[in-house]
Amino acid sequence: MATKVAWPVRAGDNESITFVWPGTVIVGATYRCEIRPEAGDTGTALATATTAVAQVSTNVEVTVSLSSVQTRALEDLKVPVYDLEENAGGVISTLFEGPVQITRDVTV
Repeated sequence: MATKVAWPVRAGDNESITFVWPGTVIVGATYRCEIRPEAGDTGTALATATTAVAQVSTNVEVTVSLSSVQTRALEDLKVPVYDLEENAGGVISTLFEGPVQITRDVTV
């Protein structure tokens, strides 16, 4: 079962969020994060975030990032959603999911 976490994003800014959980990095595992208008949407993702994985002490840390161009494209949406998936040798697990809380930029 995925952990629900809201991701606050300011439109037009570079944004990232780091997810942390106890364990060790699985060798060869990959991580994918997409943003869509709603859960279950099968169209093209609104944004695909970049991911960076690190082993920090006894925790796995995955940092998910969006560029300023990607966050600007989300500006007029009500509440899009994201999820972070792990692919460990073909076993796909959704680790985190939730709303992307968009704040409009003042300085454009």
